[in-house]
Amino acid sequence: MSDFLDLEIEETEKKLPAFLKVLCILTFVGAGLGILGAIYAMFMQEFTLRMLENSNGVYQNNPFLAAFDNSAYISALKKWGQINNLLALLGSALCLFGALMMWKLKKSGFFLYVGGQILPFIGIYGLMGGLMPNSSGPLAGFTAVGQVIAIIFPLAFVIMYGVNFKHMK
Repeated sequence: MSDFLDLEIEETEKKLPAFLKVLCILTFVGAGLGILGAIYAMFMQEFTLRMLENSNGVYQNNPFLAAFDNSAYISALKKWGQINNLLALLGSALCLFGALMMWKLKKSGFFLYVGGQILPFIGIYGLMGGLMPNSSGPLAGFTAVGQVIAIIFPLAFVIMYGVNFKHMK
């Protein structure tokens, strides 16, 4: 009779908590979309560069847009575009793999997930020329708002997974 009770206790201990299950499912969807988006961006990289290079003449003919010079953006995109896409792909893959491990209640999945969330910021940092509001990169005007938006969701998920860390082995 005590063997039956021990078996029942082990089964309830190994059961995936509902909140952790929801987080993992959301991560599966988000990481899957991230992988598809990164692959798409890799294939569209050359097209995007050609389109931006051809649009320079449009800005010079328009007096309202004449001050806008996208050559700095083109230069940064050539330098950091593929690196950013590769880091996004690798980060999404790490998040997916980490979520699969956390689905199996393994603590190491949490650390893979955190690494996958941090990794894409290296590429973003390169494209922005730094993550400070007075950065000189081509996307410097968007850094303050972009930083907040880009950090809120990953940080929220890391915190929510951290709350469930106690359920993992």
